[in-house]
Amino acid sequence: MAEEVSVIIAAKGRPEYIGRCLESVFGQKGLKFAVILVDDGLSAGIRDFIREKYPEARIISSEHRGPSYGRNVAAEKCASEFIAFTDSDCVADENWLYELYRVFIERPEAASCGGAQRVPADASDLGKKIFRVYKKAGFIADYVKRDVFRKEVEVLHNPSCSVMYRRKVFLELGGFKEGMWPGEDIDLDIRIRKKGYKIFFNPGSVVMHYPPHKFSAFISKLYNYGLVQPSLMKTHRVFRKIYFVPPAFLAIIVIYVALLYFSGLSAFLSFNVLIVVFLLSFAGFDPVMAVLAVAGFLSWNGGFFRGMLKRSK
Repeated sequence: MAEEVSVIIAAKGRPEYIGRCLESVFGQKGLKFAVILVDDGLSAGIRDFIREKYPEARIISSEHRGPSYGRNVAAEKCASEFIAFTDSDCVADENWLYELYRVFIERPEAASCGGAQRVPADASDLGKKIFRVYKKAGFIADYVKRDVFRKEVEVLHNPSCSVMYRRKVFLELGGFKEGMWPGEDIDLDIRIRKKGYKIFFNPGSVVMHYPPHKFSAFISKLYNYGLVQPSLMKTHRVFRKIYFVPPAFLAIIVIYVALLYFSGLSAFLSFNVLIVVFLLSFAGFDPVMAVLAVAGFLSWNGGFFRGMLKRSK
């Protein structure tokens, strides 16, 4: 019987998690599938390890052209009706794949379906706090969905670490756009919806996604996400909720300057107290999470305004 689904895994960095990812993917239940691993910069030793322990996994090189190119090549070379994507730092629940597939069977209008992200129990303490920040910001960032969904629901976007597409639609739209990383999945979902197709989210499909385990990696990730947003705005002429963030950032700067130059010290200090109380409340009164929230906010905005300057040149 031919495979219903081809699982495409982008693999680069953090090689200690690749074995766990592949073990979980090959442990999927409920349907027949194939596994394709996109080598986006693996060492020779890791490739040999995968070939020896997981010979069923087909390895395709991205040719140093990035994950979008490699994923697109993998999608073109497989023959299944559906293609699912995850990353090598994810560990999938045994029903992850079937729960994505089930939505397509029950909803013929679906072109894409994504699943929930959870933080692994053995993630670092810093990683768990970073994940909590992602989740807290889910109402505006739409990266980690909040726990408000109890069944499958139509959504605007699903990240590429846990998503399935109808392969026909994926190829029809040209797949992921190169040069749009790390916003290529957002770009594709916008194009899918513009074509009139529907995107769903199923909370019953779960991957455990390891967050950045270093502060520098977290900052870099948020900066890169901010950097790509002006390109998405200019390309699609769309407005996402997260685009309220830069005006809020500028408003805070203006208020600080105005208070510093035109108001007394008491007003300036009072505003700072309000900011601190808001941050601590957002962070569940965890100082580390508050610092992460501020650092992420500043880094994302730094990337966004850098991206605006690049687009204007």
